[in-house]
Amino acid sequence: MKRKNQFLKDLYSHGYMSVQNGSMIDIYNDTKEQTHMATLYGSTHYKAFVEDVFLFKMISDYQSDLVKEVKELIGISNFVKRQTKESRFSYYEGTWEELKALTTKCYKAGKVEKGYRDGVVLVTVPNEGFYTSICKTDESSIFETVMEKRQENESAFAVTTVVNGKKSPSKLTKIVLYSHETLKEDNDTSCNSEWEIISINCEISEEGSPMRPVTMMRNQRHYVGGTAAEYTVEEYMTAIEFWSTHALFKGSE
Repeated sequence: MKRKNQFLKDLYSHGYMSVQNGSMIDIYNDTKEQTHMATLYGSTHYKAFVEDVFLFKMISDYQSDLVKEVKELIGISNFVKRQTKESRFSYYEGTWEELKALTTKCYKAGKVEKGYRDGVVLVTVPNEGFYTSICKTDESSIFETVMEKRQENESAFAVTTVVNGKKSPSKLTKIVLYSHETLKEDNDTSCNSEWEIISINCEISEEGSPMRPVTMMRNQRHYVGGTAAEYTVEEYMTAIEFWSTHALFKGSE
């Protein structure tokens, strides 16, 4: 009887269950209910019943801990959430969950290529629903330049956008993923997934476009917000040439 009483006390003290009229309900931590349960199940049945409950709880807790340890394959970085329809960036018209699901599907299908450094990959996805902010500029283009920083802990740099442009359907779409370990280098993780979606890269042509020179500089000098990388002179020249005749649409934000 002493062992049975201890089982019952443990059951109640851990909040696993209580019994009223022979059914599992909200916790009733009082002597009347304890007595009722002991009477209900008797010695053999009571012991087996309580041990089954403890076993079930133990397995449930173990499974829960396992789930917490298993990383999601692809998650959404807080950084990419700036890419909205109203922003100056390319965007996806679906939800973030839909973007994650689409990227995961294409990643598993092998539509992956190495990025500009280890720990960075690009996943090619269908163009439907994606829009680019890149505009071809000419003598009629109206520009606006402001000092801006991407995140609070970064230094401000001059950002030039075209005011009289517009976003257009993407001709080539790649989702940039950074690995968890790469993001940990600068404490930039937003979730516990193996990969995080950092950028939605949408192009105005199937040839694509180079990284913007200022972004390359941030990375190579490893400024706050940049991810350590090395670029060749040719890569810098290609980027400068492209972005001297292109700009991002200002957006409406």
